[in-house]
Amino acid sequence: MSRCDDTSFSLISSAADIQTIFSDSGQETDVLDGSRSDSSCAESTSICPSVYQDDWAHGRRYHGYCKGRYPLPNDGREQKREELNHSLMLEITNGQLFHSDIGRRPQKIIDIGTGTVADLYPSASVIGTDLSAIQPRWVPVNVRMFVDDCEEPEWLHGSGYDLVFFRGMAGVLRDLRGLLERAYPRIKKGGWVEFHDLIPQIYCDDDTMGDDDALRLFHEAAVQGLRCLGCDPLQALKLKEILREAGFSDVRCITKKIPISSWPHDGHLKTLGLLNEMVILESLDGLAAKPLAALGLSPPQRRTLLEQAEKSLGDVTARRYVKCCFCYETASAAILEHRAIQPYHFRFTPFLRTTHQVGLPADRPICKAFQTGSCPNGTRCSERHVISGGDSRSTTQSGGLNSLVCKHWLRGLCKKGEHCEFLHEYNLRKMPECNFFMRNGYCSNGEECLYLHVDPLTRLPPCPHYDMGFCPLGPLCSKKHVRRKLCPFYLAGFCPDGSDCKQGAHAKWRFRGRGH
Repeated sequence: MSRCDDTSFSLISSAADIQTIFSDSGQETDVLDGSRSDSSCAESTSICPSVYQDDWAHGRRYHGYCKGRYPLPNDGREQKREELNHSLMLEITNGQLFHSDIGRRPQKIIDIGTGTVADLYPSASVIGTDLSAIQPRWVPVNVRMFVDDCEEPEWLHGSGYDLVFFRGMAGVLRDLRGLLERAYPRIKKGGWVEFHDLIPQIYCDDDTMGDDDALRLFHEAAVQGLRCLGCDPLQALKLKEILREAGFSDVRCITKKIPISSWPHDGHLKTLGLLNEMVILESLDGLAAKPLAALGLSPPQRRTLLEQAEKSLGDVTARRYVKCCFCYETASAAILEHRAIQPYHFRFTPFLRTTHQVGLPADRPICKAFQTGSCPNGTRCSERHVISGGDSRSTTQSGGLNSLVCKHWLRGLCKKGEHCEFLHEYNLRKMPECNFFMRNGYCSNGEECLYLHVDPLTRLPPCPHYDMGFCPLGPLCSKKHVRRKLCPFYLAGFCPDGSDCKQGAHAKWRFRGRGH
């Protein structure tokens, strides 16, 4: 029978349960019965006992299979941290498990680090792998669990995957480039690879965190210790370059700032800060074990650093944060499969056009009758109704719902007057985008900010073909076309500044074919 650890939110399987994860022949068992599979089915055979023999060090429990490969423990306290981290990641992504567009009925998914995707996609055959034999006994019928090392050559267990997903793995993988090179040919056309990683480095954008901050110093020491163990904890910051080297061309990376503690004014950021504080608190003891021991620190020294970091973590006056990286990409053979935008037409479209001017061009002429005092066409007028500059009245017909508030008018500096193509009125829905939120991922003013906060996940991704020089879909493309000034030296044949060029963009006019 499975037993439940009192200090954990997860089920911890006993040796009898772990015997059924996979068979001696290396083949998965397909004989399943009911909506949930009982891992004690007769078709499964036992595995080597060393797989579920734990390794104990520094008072914590570690995996026994491929001993020493993963530097953090797997005991009940660490499982509690993983559960908290899962809640934190869902809060960051607004409940999304991943950002990859795998469709509604994917067929094959391999999941490294979460395991909750099977219920969301019952059509998919989901494989979960881990170095620790702590899988629960009862799992969804479409899930198969393997105790396996993802850096082994045959860890993918087949090919034709719709999604290969990693969470919290980029910083502990010894050979990430080799792993991705092996994974690339195993992913089906249009398949995805996605990474979610919290960076173990403390940041601060103002002077509220001192140079001697104990939490920052602890994490810097832990990063050095992890490097001594063969890991690269900051490798997630280089994922975009690594993925492109492995052959993935349509790489999209999003970096968000996640506050520590409850210092933000915004309610959502405050929730993230409290969850992040609990995750960090539960991770400190694990980082103080093997990583700090690898630096040659004695137990009393490690205990002192740990206590100082825990005390510093409770300081709400320091506006500290960590970075969370989301990186996802698809194979280059599928990037031309995005289709042109098909305009929607509803039965109420004429009503929106006549009443609210939705769909009318923003640069249409100004109605002269409205400026003289009244317009006989009223809201059905096809021309713009613009209030004169000295009048403070508001109008809903000045440019349609696609207009923005004029940022120069807000400062009293607009020289175009009534001929300005932007709104001369205060409307929060049409305000310019908040530059601070756009650059940093959060705004210290929170809900009180007067400018527009746009979630970066809702933005259109850039068109890879347009970035290379030409998009065959033109203005009908469903992705964003960002105009860039080209470098004159690069156009002439050579730019001495290379990737550091400030003169303009270096366009890549090439197409990576199906066989490359």
